Amino acid sequence: MLRQHRYELLALALSYPNQELLSAIEQGLYDEAFKKTAPIPSDLDELEVEYCRLFVGPSHVEVPPYESVYRGHEISMQKGTVLGPAAVEVSQSYLEAGLQLASDFGDMPDHIAVETWFLAYLEAMAAANPAGDFLQYKQQFIEKHLGQWVITFAQEVRKASRHPWYSFTSDLLMEMFQTEPYTDRKV
Repeated sequence: MLRQHRYELLALALSYPNQELLSAIEQGLYDEAFKKTAPIPSDLDELEVEYCRLFVGPSHVEVPPYESVYRGHEISMQKGTVLGPAAVEVSQSYLEAGLQLASDFGDMPDHIAVETWFLAYLEAMAAANPAGDFLQYKQQFIEKHLGQWVITFAQEVRKASRHPWYSFTSDLLMEMFQTEPYTDRKV
């Protein structure tokens, strides 16, 4: 249950900022789940500005939040294009585990927040159905997808962030996935 909750909080932190995120920070949910003191932003606007600067643009995107950008290239660590083969593969992984993105979902299936929500879902399903294959799905998903790029992504966020919240989030992400046995720790 604790890993599921941590994945949910990480996914929330890596999604476009909203009131739910701000409330979770102010209520100390991150402090409690990760045993670290989270920086408290003064308002939602400052999180939105930094989120857009890091992950959206308007022009240059500092740290693209998509697996396709980090994987599937001939040259190691050369950034690729959005909506590459990895996006199709993760969509297939969701379907195999019984999930489908909502038709009105407005982002790519290989967004860091979506992939992290998927791990929370797999943890919840494994708890509810111990005889199911959900932990095996999780292992495979980390080995083939998130574990291949999450550490690099977190390090890039750490370097590019100008706001303590996103530096904090990148540290949590690195710590969480460095404890996952199926994460590629080579950078």
